[in-house]
Amino acid sequence: MKYIISFEVPNRHLLQIEQIIDDIQPEEEFIDVSLPAFRPGRYELQNFAKNLKIFIAKNAEGQKINHKKIDRNTWRVFCKGLKSIHLYYEYYGATIDAGSTFCGFEQVYINPANCLMYNLPRLYQPHELILNLNNEYDIAIGLKRINNQTFYAQDYHELADSPLIASDTLKHRSYVAQGIKFNIWMQGPCEVEWNRLIQDMQRFTDAQIRLFGDAPFKEYHFLCQIMPSKAYHGVEHLNSTVLMIGPGADLMDDQYDEFMGLASHELFHAWNVKTIRPIEMMPYDYSKEAYCESHYITEGVTTYYGDLILAKSGVWTHERYLKELSNKCYKHFTNYGRFITPLTLASFDSWIEGYADTIPHKKVSFYTKGCLVALMTDLQIRKATHHQSSLDTVMRLMYERFGRTQKGYTQQDYKATLEEVSGLDFTEFFANYIEGVTPIYKELNNLLDFVGCKLVELPGLELSEYYYGFVAVGGEKANRLVVKTILPDSPAEISGLDIGDEILAVNNIKIGGKLNNLIRNHTRHLNLIVARESKILNIQLHAIPNVFFNPVVEVVKIPSYNDSSFERWLSI
Repeated sequence: MKYIISFEVPNRHLLQIEQIIDDIQPEEEFIDVSLPAFRPGRYELQNFAKNLKIFIAKNAEGQKINHKKIDRNTWRVFCKGLKSIHLYYEYYGATIDAGSTFCGFEQVYINPANCLMYNLPRLYQPHELILNLNNEYDIAIGLKRINNQTFYAQDYHELADSPLIASDTLKHRSYVAQGIKFNIWMQGPCEVEWNRLIQDMQRFTDAQIRLFGDAPFKEYHFLCQIMPSKAYHGVEHLNSTVLMIGPGADLMDDQYDEFMGLASHELFHAWNVKTIRPIEMMPYDYSKEAYCESHYITEGVTTYYGDLILAKSGVWTHERYLKELSNKCYKHFTNYGRFITPLTLASFDSWIEGYADTIPHKKVSFYTKGCLVALMTDLQIRKATHHQSSLDTVMRLMYERFGRTQKGYTQQDYKATLEEVSGLDFTEFFANYIEGVTPIYKELNNLLDFVGCKLVELPGLELSEYYYGFVAVGGEKANRLVVKTILPDSPAEISGLDIGDEILAVNNIKIGGKLNNLIRNHTRHLNLIVARESKILNIQLHAIPNVFFNPVVEVVKIPSYNDSSFERWLSI
């Protein structure tokens, strides 16, 4: 299988793709080619075929041959009597995110799972990628390079998992960790302090390789899309990752910790999910959903380690790590979906609901709660074994038994490994915190005590939320406040306030400043004048005595308490 990619008019944002199949067998009357319905690393249907503009099939002599579309992502090409066929299609790429395809004036950025078709019977044959692009372009890609613009993939799976950036403005540096070369590619406006960046990335890279014992790749590439405005997104691949971060002007300042967290998270995925993979994804079936209940492992455990490794390797201070852990606690304990949806169902339903909020107070994050459950799991093992074993031990065994052998694992395999390492029975833990919605606060606090930490509650940042249970945000026009969130059983809900109401006045004072300033001295009763469709309404809110909503939950170190255990938890 061969693909030739060209690009001519930047402001049309169209890739021209020629796909050649030259091993047609005499018995083949037709060949079906498909675009994936999803891309690895994103657990929702995306139907990339919607971005295809034209599709033409020809024989080796350039004559058109018959074809028809047979489902949402598949074209059938009639090839009886032919030895080869040439497929021509154009793919529209005008959006940049960590999993998209984009072609414009400054770069060509391709995620092959978006735009390169596969033929199922030839999925495991070698695939060749030829780029007909500007000769001045540098090309960042994880595939084997044949020459400057020709690359080799051992099969479609490797091709689909190998994004690329081609540009004449790419910045490139590299470093070595545990004998492996790591490449950093930066595309976009930014001033990089390379010595600092490389030193820190080398630290967490070295720590991750040592955790598992070796790496499942021979070379690795960080493909960084640096954006001029606020951005944060990452996608893992076999031997590379795409990191989108912004604004680039703040990369080495306000965005630096976020960039380190994102890079560490995505690198950990090279082991956890790209190599240690749930059985439902072994191998990928690009035509349909891969329903899976274990994203608390693939994403939750990765989220936990992405941050933890930064503390263990010295990139972050212990204080900075506890701050990030507190952020995770705040996100979880202010999400009422934690009372509704267990982690297993949240994993399964990502294919149905996607990543956006659908119904208020329904979804739970398998990233955030999954991280906290991974923390609880780690502390349970450490406590039971006096730090002789940990979740590190579990992940090493999972890598040895399922990663190196390329065998998909089940949730039961993961649970059995936890029990083998710890000597504990995790049945009740799974039933409560993974398969059920038992609140984790008490158990998490008890386990944190083992490492000299505790949870503390502080008044919420938004007084309207803390006392009355609603959040209002700025509307399209200046000095507008529109109700975005109403918490269940709160004074706001009881009063009849509704999502979408525009707040015009608070206690007879016209909206013109921050809501907190108008509420600060009115924490027992509140009078709102709101606009709802064509009506003006007066709504009275009465705080519930000694009941507060969404307090800030932080993880703090207890001074001079279990210091040795704390150090062992956060050291390599």
